[in-house]
Formats: sequence, structure tokens, C-alpha cells
Amino acid sequence: MQATTPDELPLVFERHFNAGDVAGLMADYYAPSATYAPLPGEVVWGEGVEPSIGELVALGHEMDVTVRRVMRSGDVALLIVDWVIPAVGFAGTATDVAQLNVPLARPDPSAMQVQVQAPHIAPDHIYM
Repeated sequence: MQATTPDELPLVFERHFNAGDVAGLMADYYAPSATYAPLPGEVVWGEGVEPSIGELVALGHEMDVTVRRVMRSGDVALLIVDWVIPAVGFAGTATDVAQLNVPLARPDPSAMQVQVQAPHIAPDHIYM
């Protein structure tokens, strides 16, 4: 599944992520030259994206995404997306991981793909 509009990108990510499909993420979501921040203060790009996102997918949890806003300028789009990974914490307590994702997307070459992704922004830091 490829996105033809920026609004579809989070659904493409969610579908491939929840299926454990790293190859699908790399083909349909990330542009070949994408830059990704897997952790605050860490940045990878190009071939470094796949092993980094693969580590997250390998945890085996499903993710829920909600598009908060899509802002467009020509063929470039900035998405504001909330994501949650429901998980189980220490001693069986519920511990959801929830943060804000801010991908920058544009067509590459015929489908919409993410060029830059910073998925670890505290949700209360952006009011949109």
C-alpha cells in the first residue's frame, strides 16, 4: 500500500508497522534518502533508517496513529501525528508509550513518502 496523499501516510506506516513489515515500511513509507531520529539526540539517514526502524518493529507491539494536522505547501507536507504503543510495564502494569510524530513528506518519485521524521516529541509541546 502506497500513499498518494500526505493524509494516507500514517495509515501506511501503521499497517506495515503492525504487520511487522520493515521491508514494506522502507518501500512505501520512507524515501530512499530519508532522515530519521530514532531517539532524542540521535539521527540516521539513508541506509541507516532500516536497521533503526527494524529495532522498533522487532519489539512486537502494535501502534495506533491519529493524524492531528496536515499542512501543505506545494508538493511538500508537514504532518502532526499522535502515536501510541500500548504495552505492559514492570510487574504487569499498563504502560502506554505515547508521543508525537512530525514527518515531512513529498512525492518520491510517484508516491508520497516521508523525507524527514522526528517521532519523539512530547505531545503537549505542539498545540494544533
